[in-house]
Amino acid sequence: MLTPRFHSLRTRLLWGIGLPLLALQFAVIALEYRLGRDEALDAMRRELGTLTRLVAVRIDQALSQVAQTTQTKLRLLALNPEFSDTQRERLLRIDAGGRNLAFRSVLAFRRKPARPADPLRLYVLPEDGPVEPADPRTESVLKAAWLDRALAARSGFWSGPHQAVGGVPGTVVSYVAPMLSHPKLDGAVSVEVPVERLQSVLRDADFESGGFWIADRAGTALATDDVQPPPAVLVANWIAPVFEPGWRERSEGERIIRPSADATGGSQRWLLIAPLPATGWALLASVDEQAVLATVRSRLRRQVVVYAFGTAAVLSLLAWLSARATRPLVPLAEAARRAAAGDLEARVAGPLGRDELGRFSMVFNRMMADLKANVAGRIEATAARQAVESELEVALKIQRTLLPAPFPVVLGVEIATRFVPARYVAGDFYDHFLLGPETLVVAIADVSGKGVAAALFMAAARTSIRNFTRPGVSPAETLAAVNRALFEDNRQLVFVTTFLAHYDLPTGCLTYANAGHNFPYVVRSDGTPEVLGDSTGPLLAVFDNAEFGDRQAQLGDGDTLVLYTDGVVEASDPGGELYGEERLEALLRSNATASPEALCTRITETVQQHCVGAPQDDVTLLVLRRQAVTGAHG
Repeated sequence: MLTPRFHSLRTRLLWGIGLPLLALQFAVIALEYRLGRDEALDAMRRELGTLTRLVAVRIDQALSQVAQTTQTKLRLLALNPEFSDTQRERLLRIDAGGRNLAFRSVLAFRRKPARPADPLRLYVLPEDGPVEPADPRTESVLKAAWLDRALAARSGFWSGPHQAVGGVPGTVVSYVAPMLSHPKLDGAVSVEVPVERLQSVLRDADFESGGFWIADRAGTALATDDVQPPPAVLVANWIAPVFEPGWRERSEGERIIRPSADATGGSQRWLLIAPLPATGWALLASVDEQAVLATVRSRLRRQVVVYAFGTAAVLSLLAWLSARATRPLVPLAEAARRAAAGDLEARVAGPLGRDELGRFSMVFNRMMADLKANVAGRIEATAARQAVESELEVALKIQRTLLPAPFPVVLGVEIATRFVPARYVAGDFYDHFLLGPETLVVAIADVSGKGVAAALFMAAARTSIRNFTRPGVSPAETLAAVNRALFEDNRQLVFVTTFLAHYDLPTGCLTYANAGHNFPYVVRSDGTPEVLGDSTGPLLAVFDNAEFGDRQAQLGDGDTLVLYTDGVVEASDPGGELYGEERLEALLRSNATASPEALCTRITETVQQHCVGAPQDDVTLLVLRRQAVTGAHG
């Protein structure tokens, strides 16, 4: 797990700047190495190509001169068939040319047509000394080696490496040419070139990073410059293209290849191949790639050292600057940690600078002081609000005590109620009580506004209704008296909607007056909802001498009276759509057989679902159902 120190700003600065810097340095080093490598290899190919061409031209010209001189000797012998021994010696002593590559000349001939008794005559002329007949023991070797071969080939050729004629130690290559036009003799002239002299020419090239060797078309090494040639089969494949027709027109005169390391003895080498047209051989130059790149790597090592010191200096300077820049963050971070833990006394200690961090620290200290004062104010406000809420809870309890107790079912009616205030206390109320043994008074009202003021006005309205309800006084007369009483003390211009009814228990006759309240529903026993749609007077507490009228409705067995406040039908969803009378009527129709208690529950639930939460207004319900009357009431 990473320690917090690893996550510090100072560490991130070092990593964020140091890593890209190191990556850039490595990229520059890699690019410089690649460019230096390509430049060195290109220079090597140019220089080696030039040197190979020069050496190839020198060797090819020298060996070509040897061949031309040999052909000249043959023509002279053919033109003078009666040469004496002295003349032959003088002829054989003609400079073989080839820039002193030739070692000696050899003449072999016999009469023609050949007879078994005619011996093969062989003359050898070294660089110094008289002409000497060759050792007769070499006769069979000569016949097999070059005399018969030259006569059969009928043209000159260069032989592979072999021992010098006459038992002279050393390996030579020879140019052998037949003497075909002499009238009396079959013969051939061979000019020997010591392999050591060819190797000396290769060494004189002074190629430090590699070496040269000469190979025939079969890949056999003829002369080498202290180079270990690869296998002949591979060499034959490499040099074959330089002898193809049109090679010189398609190239600069040499072929450059880079065989695998396994083919060149385990080290990666470059090979340049130049043809030697006069002999049918090829000159090969081999250079070790590692030797060519040694200078590049040496220069690269020096650059790496310079870059390393430079990077170390930059990183050290960066570490010092980051430490200096982030030092003021330590007390700020500690103060922020204490503040996060809830310590409102947390402050950035020490002298504060005049830079951005210093100004930020001063702002932090001011913020913590303001936060402390704000929290203290919030605590006081919360305590005050809790005190008010406690008092409101007490007021709600008191308000609920003003509501009537459940009505007994034995009197032939079943009553269910709901009271859901939008706040702690509500402006809605309902009431039911007996006015004599056979009359049940039911009322529902809605005070404008919400909260404490509406609740206080509601208490006054309830008390007035109870006070002015008397036997023999109709609901309209009661509302008129209540209106006058409320109007006198209505300094806040509050109004009340009220529905007040006298229900005759034996007959089911309902006498009511409606002071601007929502029209109640009577749901018949067959499920049909009917609206008691008569408003018999204005709102209470608005007009001093308002007049009200009475209306009547008949409830039969199983009929249900539904009273409600506007918090039911005017409840709106988030899109502003009202619950409305149509939904209420549909619900009443589909729940006609439900008990009053179940009907109240269903209405309250659908209103809350429509509002997506708590209602925005007080919701009050009173549901009364008439049951079959089985006897007198008293």
